Amino acid sequence: MIKEFLSQFPYVLPGLEILYLIGVFFLAGRIIMDTKTTSKTLAYLMLIIFLPVAGIIMYFVFGVNYRKKKFYTFKVEQNKEVYAAVKKYIQKTHYTTLEERADEVENFTTTINYLYNASNSPLSQRNHVELLINGEGKFAKVFEVLQRAKHHIHLEYYIYDNDEIGNRLADLLI
Repeated sequence: MIKEFLSQFPYVLPGLEILYLIGVFFLAGRIIMDTKTTSKTLAYLMLIIFLPVAGIIMYFVFGVNYRKKKFYTFKVEQNKEVYAAVKKYIQKTHYTTLEERADEVENFTTTINYLYNASNSPLSQRNHVELLINGEGKFAKVFEVLQRAKHHIHLEYYIYDNDEIGNRLADLLI
């Protein structure tokens, strides 16, 4: 009966098939990008391919975590507000410091503004820089600073070896 009905509209069926294939193609891409585990990804892909309409409905009912999506959307909006406030504060601090130290930095104003505009690196005060050329000088200085730390330590290393330096660093942190 359905075939007889659809046979009255021969030009509609190929269009619907193409539209359905395009939809399934994009939905498959979304499933691949959003689903974390391989087994769930394959299950949803097989579901939308072998049970065309029911599979798509089942994916949108069970496969999409709307609560998590809503939470992350809220979080992104909140982060945008925080980022805008921090950016405004950094900009204010940069230009205030530039005005206060105008006589000291007059020869470097172009470079300072370039660094600020290119990489959001603001001009700041009361900084101390010491170049440490090799590991011997570096680790001696790191250990000295760690021993003087009173409140907190921010330290980041990607490689940590079980050797003399690594063990001394671990002992200082403990």
